[in-house]
Amino acid sequence: MARMWFITAVFLGLAHQIIASSGGDEESLQWSKDLCSQLGDEYANLDYCGEIIGCTGADSKEKGRYLRNSSRSSAFGWRLPGSSTCAWPGPLIRVERGTSYGLFVKGNVDKASWNYSMHLHGLHISSMGNGDDVRRRVAGSDVIFYNVTIPADHMGGTYWYHTHSHGQSYHEMKNGAFGMLIVEDGDFGSVDAGVQKFMQNEQHLVVTNLLGLPGKFEASKTHLEFVKDEWYRLRVLTMSLDSHQGVHTLSFDHPVGTSPDSMSMTSPLEAHGPCEIRTIAHDGILKFKVPSLKEQNSYTLNGASRIDFAIRCTSEADIIAGGKPVSMIKIDNESFPDKSISPFEGGIESESGTWSSRRPYYLRDLRNEIVNSGDSWTIKMGEHDINGYGYSTSERLCNDDHPNSKFIYNHVNEWYIKPSMHPVHVHVHPMQVVSEGGCDDYEEGEFFDTIMYRNDYKNPRKPPCKVRLRFADFGGLTAIHCHMPQHEDQGAMGVIFVEDGPTQPDYPRVYKCTTPPCDEPVDIPLVCAK
Repeated sequence: MARMWFITAVFLGLAHQIIASSGGDEESLQWSKDLCSQLGDEYANLDYCGEIIGCTGADSKEKGRYLRNSSRSSAFGWRLPGSSTCAWPGPLIRVERGTSYGLFVKGNVDKASWNYSMHLHGLHISSMGNGDDVRRRVAGSDVIFYNVTIPADHMGGTYWYHTHSHGQSYHEMKNGAFGMLIVEDGDFGSVDAGVQKFMQNEQHLVVTNLLGLPGKFEASKTHLEFVKDEWYRLRVLTMSLDSHQGVHTLSFDHPVGTSPDSMSMTSPLEAHGPCEIRTIAHDGILKFKVPSLKEQNSYTLNGASRIDFAIRCTSEADIIAGGKPVSMIKIDNESFPDKSISPFEGGIESESGTWSSRRPYYLRDLRNEIVNSGDSWTIKMGEHDINGYGYSTSERLCNDDHPNSKFIYNHVNEWYIKPSMHPVHVHVHPMQVVSEGGCDDYEEGEFFDTIMYRNDYKNPRKPPCKVRLRFADFGGLTAIHCHMPQHEDQGAMGVIFVEDGPTQPDYPRVYKCTTPPCDEPVDIPLVCAK
């Protein structure tokens, strides 16, 4: 059968370019409708298609050297067709709600023995069939196809993507195979003109600890440039590979060597420090009330967090991760701030100016929902296991609390996360914190896709963190794991099966296969882990 084996050649003439976003010059995956029809009839009904390629930059043996020299070269990473850049973070990916995408993922020709996969972290999409199934693999010059269909009611926000090849995730992520992903907002809950402008006045920053050592964070940009006194939406992805510290701090302060006393306080905003900062979203999910009324300049995050800030600054500020300055906010004192931009409706900087975010069905408040007796589950995340069970491709996690129960589509589950030193990440279905008063740094009532509920050795009877989640929109396999990738690779990962819900077809799934079989569908494990 004649096929367009050389997808890159087709793609180059249609879509590849470097764009300048409001977050700075960034390499961005460009989607093309024409590409879909040119690649074959089975892809013609998709809205857009695009390609991303596994790549090799600096030799992994030189890892420590190039990190110390602040190079962002990746030993393993992602690049665009036609680009010679193999660096972390990978190309920015932007998608829109209610749109279907064909994402063609090519392996790494230079490291043909390495299996790549693509996980779109935090997205509420199918994890079955030719979708975001973590069991999929691609290597060498082969190309596999991901059907990424974004639901029309998906919440816009800041997400990310990374490899998820069990047994190799840590090594590949440590060497740079990850990047930021953005779902465009659409209807987010406010029609206020100032808020609309604020949500689009964005900057991006990726902060990562690739070495996995305390305090060894770096940032994707040496600095951000803000107009003095103007509000910005700052999208931040933090990715840490520290296998011993599950949380770290991200803070904003006066640059090292300066102090407020030595600075000209020309604006009443300086009373907030160099920047006024309010949270608007965690893990790509807007808070119920936006923005937060609480001002902070320091935040505790886990190694897979995304956080969106409403931020305005009056003077330069260091961005500090894990106690180390990693980037800087520089101030443009010459331009006039656009005072019509505000995260508050009507520019009223009080509770009356906050607004309610639009809540899709899968993110509605679950605190008053009825939970059936069989829909509760206790989770103890370990370094090598979940509830004592290591990862297996032939077994799935079952509910030991209720041995005769199943995970049922559209049911609200209540889970009890026991304290540990391991962040719990759930694919597809975000978790709402319902414990009274919240869980450590996780606010009661808000949704997260990863929760790090820490041991307290002074309080060995610390109660579990109570969360709720609704198995909405998608059934089938859902992965759960420790988001310390080294621990995930060691076995702290498993899958549950959501019964009776819609799933995604297996085909089409492979665009190019040099030596069959390639990315064959994997059977659903029917046996409970024992």
